[in-house]
Amino acid sequence: DGTPRLHTLFNCYMTVLSNISPYIKGWDKVSAMRLLSLFNRFSGRRFLSAAENNNQYIFFLLDVFNNAIQYQYEGNAPLVYGLCVEDQMVRRLVQLEFEDVVLTSPRQAESNGVGHGGPAGSDGAKTSEVEPAQPHFQPTREWFESWKSRLATGALVRMLDTLVPKVSALCTKEGGPPPEHELLQFIRNSTMVGLLPVPHPIVIRRYQPNHYTTIWFTTYTWGVIFLRNQDASIWDANKIRLFTINVIPNS
Repeated sequence: DGTPRLHTLFNCYMTVLSNISPYIKGWDKVSAMRLLSLFNRFSGRRFLSAAENNNQYIFFLLDVFNNAIQYQYEGNAPLVYGLCVEDQMVRRLVQLEFEDVVLTSPRQAESNGVGHGGPAGSDGAKTSEVEPAQPHFQPTREWFESWKSRLATGALVRMLDTLVPKVSALCTKEGGPPPEHELLQFIRNSTMVGLLPVPHPIVIRRYQPNHYTTIWFTTYTWGVIFLRNQDASIWDANKIRLFTINVIPNS
């Protein structure tokens, strides 16, 4: 989740990931696990219902996954394998109903006597971990249908329907599951030609500046200027308010 001060930059970060994803030859295992962790976080019912625009992050991640399997499939075996292992996350999103979102929304939880730090919701996220962007947002069916019907999950589900049974069969055969590198090689050798739809056109999302990213870039820029002008300092460090200065004593 990171520090709450970074939440306003999620859109910027996710836009960058979405834009570069068609050109990444391969996500390594650690990066793939981080992407899946983000998907689990952002597709959680409680997170989706916490603010009106929280669903936008799911579209970014679906772009990343679809670009990986349609444009760089062979090099993304770790990500494909992770999706096969965690396929229920994708199916949970596909099967999500409006009633599920309403029953796990923060306001509904409060009306049921669940406060901050209370029991985990159906997606395993505690109330204290919910985005506080719009505390008075109340999900409606129109809001839910406006984004749920546009989720591009068709290629992912088709790939999972094909690969998950094969991977499961390999893992349950006599003698125990094969080493992970053999599973990855099996995925690389599995062709998706004729199974996946025609690759969609690559969509580049344009950066939309906002108040929060402007503040972040301004702070970062002046921070760099400050750090690179220490030899002949022109600053009074005690009067700087734009960013925090931590002085580390020489050992």
